[in-house]
Amino acid sequence: MGVFLIYPVVNAAGLVPCGRSQDDPSTPDVNETRPCTICDIFALISRIINFVLFTILPVVAALFYLIGGLMILLSRGDPGLIATGKNWFWNTTWGLVIIFGAWMITNTVLKSLVGDSDISNSWFRIECTTTVEGNPSPPTRYACNSLNQCVINPNGAYINDPTCGGKCVAISSPSLSPSPPSSSTPLACMYNGVNYATLNLCNGQQRPGGCGGSRCSQYVSSINRYANGAATVQLLKTIMVIESDCNMSAHTGSSYGLMQLQTATANQFKNRCGVTENITPAWLTNPANADKSICIAAAYINSIAAGTCGSQPRNIYAGYNAGSGNCAPSRDCANDKSCDGGVVKKWECPYDNQQHTICNTGMYETKQGATYVNYCLNNLGF
Repeated sequence: MGVFLIYPVVNAAGLVPCGRSQDDPSTPDVNETRPCTICDIFALISRIINFVLFTILPVVAALFYLIGGLMILLSRGDPGLIATGKNWFWNTTWGLVIIFGAWMITNTVLKSLVGDSDISNSWFRIECTTTVEGNPSPPTRYACNSLNQCVINPNGAYINDPTCGGKCVAISSPSLSPSPPSSSTPLACMYNGVNYATLNLCNGQQRPGGCGGSRCSQYVSSINRYANGAATVQLLKTIMVIESDCNMSAHTGSSYGLMQLQTATANQFKNRCGVTENITPAWLTNPANADKSICIAAAYINSIAAGTCGSQPRNIYAGYNAGSGNCAPSRDCANDKSCDGGVVKKWECPYDNQQHTICNTGMYETKQGATYVNYCLNNLGF
């Protein structure tokens, strides 16, 4: 019955995540206020099918099994009732086998053709996006200042309400209020002395600790063995240096070991490397498993490159470090161009809102690492 748990059907955005009067703050990756399109009709059908398959069907099947069992239990030896109960069991079982068998066959075939990529992992989902033709005029926000006056404040809690809900004195002149940053002077987003609002992420940034040394040399044979596809020798070395500085016992957040893998990711790709045991933090930091850790990282890198991140090393690193979902187009920088001339990806956008008044602080380390990648690929020390 574990097949029923394969896919969480209705995400937080609901069955119809469009055409609403207000955006749901609990779903930052989904803009519920965008207008509905033809695509949303198909997305709705897809969500309904998945809801029926993975939520309603298991309950109905369990009910049918219960009915069949009760018929046999209460038959008192009546062959007719026993036969009917068995039919309920068999018909329900065959129905489940046919329905979920078709799903699993499709899933298996796709995974065998394209591997563990965004395509094979999300073929059963239809997601609709809308191109933003221009940044909408931001609402005017107000807040009470230290003089108990209601003034314009870009971070104020009162939207288009110059009275601040009657909590303080309304004033007509906006000159006393703090002004939002001028569009001609972008908000500086500083991290470790670097302004990531203006930094060209396609350029390299010298890594303070260098790009590997003698401690890293012991892993060269494993890197050469598992390098393939997008996971080149240079990229494997570079990610190892930036993520752990070739330290097998490194631990940052939920990432462990030489390649700073999360246990869920490692367990997803371990079969590619002949690993059968459950991978834990202790496994990832065990020097005896360095070789297999590099193998798993290479498989993960190729999966990222086959999805939305593409084959550019800086984007692969961003997907490796922050998750491939952050390679999707940015809604907050929809009108801007990436340093490579393409659409700005979520990890690249320096801002966390469309008005560009809040810095995307969660991606600082990813941006920094991506520029280190550009530098270290050509300046490796081992």
